[in-house]
Amino acid sequence: MSTFKERINLLWEEAKDRDHTISQEAFAKSVGATRSQLRGWLSGAGEPDTEMLKVIAKVNHVSIDWLTGMTDTRRYELKKGSPTYNAVLEEIKKDAGVSSASEINLYDKNKISTETLQKLFEITEQLKKEIAED
Repeated sequence: MSTFKERINLLWEEAKDRDHTISQEAFAKSVGATRSQLRGWLSGAGEPDTEMLKVIAKVNHVSIDWLTGMTDTRRYELKKGSPTYNAVLEEIKKDAGVSSASEINLYDKNKISTETLQKLFEITEQLKKEIAED
C-alpha cells in the first residue's frame, strides 16, 4: 500500500501537470497549508492532522482512505446508482445469498461478512452526508 508521502507527491505532480505555473506555495494554500508544511509532507518528514486531511481530500476529490494509503480507490462514488454503489450492493447481495436488496437481513451476521457490513455502513454514512448537503 502507498503512504501519505507517495499520495501527496502524486497529487502535487498532477497539479503541476494541470498547471505548469503552479507553485508549491499556491498548491499548499489551496489545501490550507503553508509551503513549509507541504515540503515536509512531500519529503515524508511529517503528516497533516485529521482536519487537514479532510481539506486535502476534499480539494483534490479523493478519499481520506486513499490519501492515507488504506485503499487504492481514489474516491468513493457513493451516490445511488453510481458504479461503486451498484458494485457494493451486488457484493452485499452475493454475500447474503439473495437476489434482491430487500431480502437482505443485516442482522444475520452468518450471511454477510464483516467487511461487507463495514462497506454498507460507510455508504450509508456518506449518503447521509450527501443528503444533508443538498
